[in-house]
Amino acid sequence: MAYFACRGCRQPLTPHLVEVRLPPLVPGENEAGRIRPPRVPRGAWALNLHPDEGLYEPRGVVIHPGDITGTRRHPDPDRLGVACCRGPSGTDGPNLICSVCEADVAAEQGDCWTQNQVVLDLPRVIHSFTEDPDL
Repeated sequence: MAYFACRGCRQPLTPHLVEVRLPPLVPGENEAGRIRPPRVPRGAWALNLHPDEGLYEPRGVVIHPGDITGTRRHPDPDRLGVACCRGPSGTDGPNLICSVCEADVAAEQGDCWTQNQVVLDLPRVIHSFTEDPDL
């Protein structure tokens, strides 16, 4: 098992996670207020190197929204990409920053027309295999 951390300051961004194959896109109606179930299960991560361009998926490491830690919302409101259902769209660049060094680290998606996921930005995170039991 491994966790992901900020490349700049090594702040942990996830608990220990297991790798899984990227699940298919979660289908859903574009009904206002209806958010899809999370794309990956809690405690797992999957690599998405070929996102669906038509669905505005970011490229990177896909995790469950409940598994992101050590971050906060981006201070630039234009990055939050809040759309019709007031959920984050993640289409305007990373909308989560490291809570320690404030580096852009991930895009959270969770509006009615996007997948429900957090995508870690590959150049801005590291994959750590430490056995630290506190993570």
